[in-house]
Amino acid sequence: MQTLPNRDPARAYDAIGASYDTQCLDYAAHLQDTLTKVTDMLPPESKVLDIGCGTGKPASFYFVSKAHEVVGLDISQKMVEVAREQVPEARFFQSDMTTFYPPDVGDYGAVVASHSLYYLTLGQLRTMIYRFSHWVKKGGIVLVGSSL
Repeated sequence: MQTLPNRDPARAYDAIGASYDTQCLDYAAHLQDTLTKVTDMLPPESKVLDIGCGTGKPASFYFVSKAHEVVGLDISQKMVEVAREQVPEARFFQSDMTTFYPPDVGDYGAVVASHSLYYLTLGQLRTMIYRFSHWVKKGGIVLVGSSL
């Protein structure tokens, strides 16, 4: 797997901002099937960590609509601001995932990272997948992909 390191992904996503949702309609529709499968495997009212949550749609919004507790993380302040407006029931943090330490480590039913790892180096990618596996509870789900 190749990664495409980006020197400033926060700035790139800040520039996109609220228009991200309209630019990515196909992605949201495609991801819906995967989110449904994950939800079917989760116990009721599970905690879900959405890495690279963007505007909160589709993943954070979907999990909240299914009565799960959501924590979202994104490197872009603009994306986090939009996410807070669109999914006020979730908690959102602005941070680089490589330096982030989530609340409630080890208590997540799922960690979801879709379209959010491509700017990492191979070493960072390995580290993040290792961390994700420790952020979920035993038997939890780690879902990582660029086209889930």
